[in-house]
Amino acid sequence: MRELTEKEKEFARKYVPIEFKVLLIVDEVDGRTESGLLFKPDTARDRQQVSQDRGRILGLGGSAFGDFKDPMPKIGDRVLMNKHAGYRFSHREKVDGSPRTDYDLRIVNDKDINMILMEEDNG
Repeated sequence: MRELTEKEKEFARKYVPIEFKVLLIVDEVDGRTESGLLFKPDTARDRQQVSQDRGRILGLGGSAFGDFKDPMPKIGDRVLMNKHAGYRFSHREKVDGSPRTDYDLRIVNDKDINMILMEEDNG
């Protein structure tokens, strides 16, 4: 787990989950291989990996993970979640002539979080 960035803290203040909901910022995935080709899954394992999203927890509703046992996900943890779970929305901003920046956010049920990514670089 790492500290949230100032931008992530801003999202956590602006978008507050309730009950058993979890606010996540979804990792960017460009859908390309290292050589630049578009990625098209051709095996069951690849299709399953594509059906998962990774993200960082920005906020927790008051009842989120209440019936979970250790380890319990916490704010700042990177997690693996169901790709089609929850409500997706974007936060868009343009700052003084700079290119527009989109942040992909999602509100999901706590049960849609499949695992905490402990071995990854959480930074």
